[in-house]
Amino acid sequence: MRFLLLSLGLVLLHSCDDQKQPNLNIEIYDTNAERIIDITAPFEVIVDSITIPEGPVWDERNKRLLFVDVPSNRILQWTEENGASTFITPAGNTGYAPNLGEGLLG
Repeated sequence: MRFLLLSLGLVLLHSCDDQKQPNLNIEIYDTNAERIIDITAPFEVIVDSITIPEGPVWDERNKRLLFVDVPSNRILQWTEENGASTFITPAGNTGYAPNLGEGLLG
């Protein structure tokens, strides 16, 4: 009987330990960041083939992520429903300022 109660207690204790473990790929340099990010979240690639991405900014009203693809001179948007798509092109590089021919200024 004692073994049965001990086993039951261990099972209950194990099932109550539902805490998520921190994602070891996230490096926290300032613990204040833990107030605004979920350190247990997994990484997910939402778009690839962008050489120099900048941003990002979350547009809460439209539930989308906006970010810049600098060499392509475009702003992209990502939504959960549609994935990544072009939002604005050209996106700032007017050719007025000298650049490296790669659309790096704008």
